[in-house]
Amino acid sequence: MITKIQIVAEVSGPGSDSHFLRLTEDVPNPPTLANLTNEFGVSGSADMEIEWYDGFGLKQRFSLSPFAGLDPDTYIKITFLSAPAEREFPDLEPGAVLLKEYLVADPMNEA
Repeated sequence: MITKIQIVAEVSGPGSDSHFLRLTEDVPNPPTLANLTNEFGVSGSADMEIEWYDGFGLKQRFSLSPFAGLDPDTYIKITFLSAPAEREFPDLEPGAVLLKEYLVADPMNEA
């Protein structure tokens, strides 16, 4: 089965970090713009690129540059959405930004 993934980000608040911390327990810092770029930033990248593992264990590289004008202490919620490749995703919520879309072959579901 081919799965379509969207990486979506939006400005959030301090209460949204509980989900983030469950996913990355080794990172004690809250998911602010500054912390995300400091912890996961790509060395030498001028456009706020970070690398983060998706649910398939694949490292994904994407940019947080749509949020460059915000205060570095702004909380950013990053979500990985997935669906079968033939399915269309619903429109994004107001304020949400599509950072990346890609396809993945799920080896667990292939015969």
